[in-house]
Amino acid sequence: MKSLVQLAVVFLCLSASTFASHFGFSGRDGRDGQPGYKGDDGHNVSVIANGEELFFDLRGGAGSDASYGEYGEDAYGCSQPYRPPYSLYGANGGDAGDGAPGGRGGNGGDALVFTDSMNSLASVTIFNSGGEGGYGSEAGLPGRGCYCQFSSWSVQSCYTENVCRDVKKCRDRTTRDRQGRTRTERICSTERVCTPQRRCQMNYYSCFDGRDGSAGRSYGKAGDGSRGSIRVVQGLEFLPSEYPYQKLSLKDSAQKPMELSKQIWSFQSGARALFSYESDIGDEYSLFERLAKKSFQLNWQAERSIDEFSGSYIEAHFDGINLDLKLSSDIFAKTKIEYSSSGVKELVIQEVLKGEEIGNVSLTKAEGLSKSFESIVKDNENLGDLVKTTFLVNLKYKKKFLGGWETVHQGELSDLYIEKQNGQFILRLGQLPLPKPAEKIFKKRRRVSLEVIALREFGGKVKRVKMIKNDFRL
Repeated sequence: MKSLVQLAVVFLCLSASTFASHFGFSGRDGRDGQPGYKGDDGHNVSVIANGEELFFDLRGGAGSDASYGEYGEDAYGCSQPYRPPYSLYGANGGDAGDGAPGGRGGNGGDALVFTDSMNSLASVTIFNSGGEGGYGSEAGLPGRGCYCQFSSWSVQSCYTENVCRDVKKCRDRTTRDRQGRTRTERICSTERVCTPQRRCQMNYYSCFDGRDGSAGRSYGKAGDGSRGSIRVVQGLEFLPSEYPYQKLSLKDSAQKPMELSKQIWSFQSGARALFSYESDIGDEYSLFERLAKKSFQLNWQAERSIDEFSGSYIEAHFDGINLDLKLSSDIFAKTKIEYSSSGVKELVIQEVLKGEEIGNVSLTKAEGLSKSFESIVKDNENLGDLVKTTFLVNLKYKKKFLGGWETVHQGELSDLYIEKQNGQFILRLGQLPLPKPAEKIFKKRRRVSLEVIALREFGGKVKRVKMIKNDFRL
């Protein structure tokens, strides 16, 4: 028991040299600054220039400045304990608060000017510059950590330990036998004698300064707003509306021609010479040229009724030059473009199928041993040669015992290994050029995984159908 107490005392002395503690309290982090607000955009105007003096202030508002990031607080309560029997770490200072971006300047307003004579623009004064961006703010300063007043010291630790040894003690004993004779015999024994001894050792400790807080991020000036635009319409009292996009059902687009329109503008320079010399504007402006128009119509020539495709639609986009027509994704059609005598663009529908019909194929079987291993994909709509079909095959088998999967074919399947028969495709996979003989791969009770992707093409569009038969035994 005494030896256990002695070991505990030694352990406490040794652990004191490795124990460490903090002193002081960490400073609070500074809060980030508030970003500035974006300036108001200038208002837009539509005016008539007829020689009368006009003034329009369309300038964007200035963005506001951001508020500054706060200072990180210094650590506090930094009185360093005097020569404790352990090492010390000072508390850390607070991190500096980040600055914030200033508000972007507001954009200048746009002006639409109607006039019969370009000379009348000289009486119109416009200010349409963008607002000035606000100033970003600086980050605060980081707080200071607790610093050590003395960086190292030593402390003597002492303890009392019993030093024991075995001592042999002997004594003489006189005995008398039955005849009355005396006899002396020596009796010895061993006793354990312990003597208390005081032991001391010198332990060395260190103090480490607390970390100063991290510096924050500062921001510069925000961007100015964009200058407003000027558009000029000559010889008209109003700007004709444009309709460059339409989305219609197939039946509606087949009943009559539908017109699309697009405003055509030309970009000019010399605005500062046209408008009042007091104006603060850019030198570029847009001049209205005309309203371009084009018409289209769906020309349904397919044998199937258009009423079967009531959920499908056509989209038309007109950019002023080109008129693009696009059928919805659920319809596959063979088409051609024709133009009527009046210039109407006609999308002629010659043959048509639904996307769900083209994609209605299924993997019905995958079986056979050795070179007879094959897979059957059924065309449930029996579309035959009307739809071009390409197959991508990923074929794997499981190795013995704890082995993984090994791929034996991955990629497009050549027509040499595809047979069409009674509305189905027979994929002769056992006859492929394989890395091992087919009889070693496609053998009884072999685990096989098969993924077949059918690419079904009709009318220039492709439907992708994925079919998987995963981890099955032959």
